[in-house]
Order: sequence, then C-alpha cells, then structure tokens
Amino acid sequence: ERDDCHIPTQRSLARMYNALGRWDELIDVYKLELKVLPKPQAKAALLYRMGQLCEGALANEVEAINNYRKAIQFDGTHLPSLRALQNLLTRRADWQELVRLVQREGGALEAPEAQARAKYRVGEIYESRLGAADLALAAYDEALTLNPKFVPALEARTRLLELSSDHEKLASELAREAEAAKGLRPTLDALLGRAQVLLDDMKSPGQAAQVYESVLERDNDQIGALLALEQIYAGLGKFQDLARIYALQAEV
Repeated sequence: ERDDCHIPTQRSLARMYNALGRWDELIDVYKLELKVLPKPQAKAALLYRMGQLCEGALANEVEAINNYRKAIQFDGTHLPSLRALQNLLTRRADWQELVRLVQREGGALEAPEAQARAKYRVGEIYESRLGAADLALAAYDEALTLNPKFVPALEARTRLLELSSDHEKLASELAREAEAAKGLRPTLDALLGRAQVLLDDMKSPGQAAQVYESVLERDNDQIGALLALEQIYAGLGKFQDLARIYALQAEV
C-alpha cells in the first residue's frame, strides 16, 4: 500500500514522472508533498515549481497564476514567484494587480537601490498604464527618497511636473537632476531647462542668470546661455555684465 505522506516515496515518483514527461501526474505528486511540508518557505518553493510546470509544459496560465499566488501567500518574499506572476500579469494586462505585486516585491528587497527600482516601476505602471499621475509622482518620490540620484526617477518626476505646470517644483527637480546627472551633456540640459523655467514661467531673471552663468562655467561656448544672458542683462540694465557677455560671444 502506497503511503502518500512518505516524502522519499513522493520524491522518487516525482523524479520518475519528470523523466517520463508525465506532467499531470507529477503535479499530483507535488500536491501530496505540499500537504506534508512543514515550512512555509518550502511550500512556496514547491508551488513555484508547480507554477513553472503549468506555465511551460502544460501551457495553463490560469493554473500557473493560481500556484504563484499560493506561493506568495506562504512566503510573501519569494521573489521567483513574485516575478513569475508579474510576467504573467503583464502579458494579461492586469495592471491593478501588477502594481500591487511590484509594491510587494519592493518590500521584499533589502538594498535601497533595488527598492528604488521597484518604486520606479510602480510609478511607470501608474503613469503609463493606469493614467494616475498623482500616484505615479508619489511613487517616483519614494524611489528618490531611497536613492536620491536615481536618474530614471528624476527624469520621470520632471516630466510629470512639466505636465502639471508646477513651475516651482519643476525648477527644484531640474536642479536635483543636474546634480545627479552623469556627464556634461545631461548636466547642461538639466541646467538649461531650469534656467528657462525660472526665466519664462517664474519670471525670475536674476535667478535664471545665475543658472545660465553656471552653464558657462562648465562650457563657455554654450550659445543658448550666452544669448539668454544678453537678453537678461540688457533688460536688467546690468551693462558691465552685458559687456562681458558680448566679449564671450565674440570668442565663440
């Protein structure tokens, strides 16, 4: 008489069914083994294996999703199940559950950089799939709290602030982006964007001039900054500074 609770017997059967490609019977054996495994982490690992079989060999996405969900119920930090379920939910365009799952993954990660990437992905889903700009902005903020120099989150936050016309926050964000940028070109782009917001949207030519001057400190051939400073200094009646800008323009 077969003892369905005898784990060595179950594992021998599992090896045999796996070698023969008898997937349905292999799943049945795994279900029996699941009943007697003592630790939640072991149950999660086995349910992940069952999900993999359903997803691949049996081409049964619905059952695969069920198994991955059960695995996460036993061990909410089981990253293979979390990520496998995320892939299937993305394929099925189930964005609401996906965003909850990515949030859960972020909580299971230890490194701040990895947590920041998860928060950024939450923001992406809210922004591009669910049309929830306010929730996306909050997620990008959380990513930047974890990693203040995480450029994708900085750029995404800047994009949303541009759309919201919150010029003060946008100017502040562009300053952060310039500080975090790697390389001259991204730094200059962020500084020029900040200066333009200060000048055109916030009507602060003096502050804009300071930012344009910082651009010239990095690259004194920046014709856009030179032309902007010419306009600003002429408007403010700062003729000594204007003469200096004319001299720089002549050298370009």
